[in-house]
Amino acid sequence: MRTLAAILIFAFALPAFAQERSSRSNSSGYLRMPVNISTHKDYSLGHAIGGNRKIINHLSVNIISGNAAKLRGIEAGGFANIYSEDIIGIQAAGLANIVEGGGYGIQAAGLANVMGESFYGIQVGGLANVVQGDARGIQFGGLANVIEGDFHGAQGSIFANVIQDDTRGFQFSGIANVVEGGFLGIQGAGLANIIQHYGFQEY
Repeated sequence: MRTLAAILIFAFALPAFAQERSSRSNSSGYLRMPVNISTHKDYSLGHAIGGNRKIINHLSVNIISGNAAKLRGIEAGGFANIYSEDIIGIQAAGLANIVEGGGYGIQAAGLANVMGESFYGIQVGGLANVVQGDARGIQFGGLANVIEGDFHGAQGSIFANVIQDDTRGFQFSGIANVVEGGFLGIQGAGLANIIQHYGFQEY
């Protein structure tokens, strides 16, 4: 009975706490959520409190999927975590982490991690990791890792690692490593290593 009462008190107090904190620091149109719970996309505690304001999550739990502007903390989603701006923190999703901007931190997804801009950190994707900008860190992709900018770090995939600009680091793939810019580091592939501008490599 005491446990149930504590849960009810927490559920009713949290929105008031979030509103009180945000009223002092969100004239720019952002709502900071210390804890945000979402069922799917725009159906969340933060959207209920903030209306049209952009949400900054610090601790987020998405039963199906969640949609916010920024992450500054930790997030877990049953299917997908979706952000319209950027992230700093840790994300885990059953299917995908999708961020339109850049980020720093750790991402793990059953299907894919997709970044619209640069990413610095660690990515683990069951199918693929896609960064539409520069990347620094470590990537493990079940099928492929694709970076549209340059890359410094280490990559591992079953099928292919594809980088559209310069690369420094380590690449290991079951089929092929493709670097469309310069390369400096070590590569290992089951079929081929393709480099447009050779630096230093060992097989």
